Amino acid sequence: MYAFIEGKLHSKQANETIINCSGVGYYLLNSIQTYDSLPEIGENVLLHTHLIVREDAQLLYGFYTIDELELFKLLISINGIGPKIALGILSSITAPELHSAINKNDLNKLTKLPGVGKKTAEVLLVHLRDKIKKLAITDTDLTATHKNESKSKLFDEAISALISLGYTKSIAEKAVHQSLDEFNSLQNQNIESLIRLALKFAMK
Repeated sequence: MYAFIEGKLHSKQANETIINCSGVGYYLLNSIQTYDSLPEIGENVLLHTHLIVREDAQLLYGFYTIDELELFKLLISINGIGPKIALGILSSITAPELHSAINKNDLNKLTKLPGVGKKTAEVLLVHLRDKIKKLAITDTDLTATHKNESKSKLFDEAISALISLGYTKSIAEKAVHQSLDEFNSLQNQNIESLIRLALKFAMK
């Protein structure tokens, strides 16, 4: 129904975005990868979209790149992986990184993704091995990938730090993601500041 939404960025959070398109505010759910690529509030933006209709809601998902959109559609086509888990996966790994992990049969890397255990990782390998090659994802996205690699390492370290303090993996991941807005506004973005922010949310 919607191929893309283009307009002025009205607001953005780690997992949701509102785009003002000719006076109509479109609410979209998005990944951390898309959030990191969004421009400043008030600037023009285009997100590629996918609409999911449920009995109780119509949910619009937005993605900064076509590659991420196509991966999202592939992920939700797999039994047991819904939109929430798919967004979690795409928030934790870029399209080229996922492409590489699938091609290399990197089960260890896949099991580190949120909501993905060993069994689900094996299903991902089986179902995506051939399909992901057809997406023609290349290293043209490496600039964006490298940009996010340092942040991804910080996120992993912060999650590990919270787990070592006694928090569960799910709480640690949620707390780190909730702290992103404040963290991205900091001039000095280091692991210590991210952990301090995440702890505030973990203790709520």
